[in-house]
Amino acid sequence: MDARVRHLWPVLCEQLESVGLFNTQDVGVFLGMDVGKNTHHGHGLAMAGKKVFDTPLPNSEPKLRAVFDKLTAKFGTVLVVVD
Repeated sequence: MDARVRHLWPVLCEQLESVGLFNTQDVGVFLGMDVGKNTHHGHGLAMAGKKVFDTPLPNSEPKLRAVFDKLTAKFGTVLVVVD
């Protein structure tokens, strides 16, 4: 992760909480998904800003659900952000 993003990550989480969107303390991993027609890619960050997931993702709902289930089992609540 870029050092600037790692530095700003706690600030971003604090801002999300301050506007009442949700309690980021409950999120185990933030999963950003870059969705394409043929391929997808996922990048997961833990609350502290540590990269915990960075890999291509399958392009089918059952396989994506399996990935989400594995992340949930390992980290708890997964917040998925789609691009």
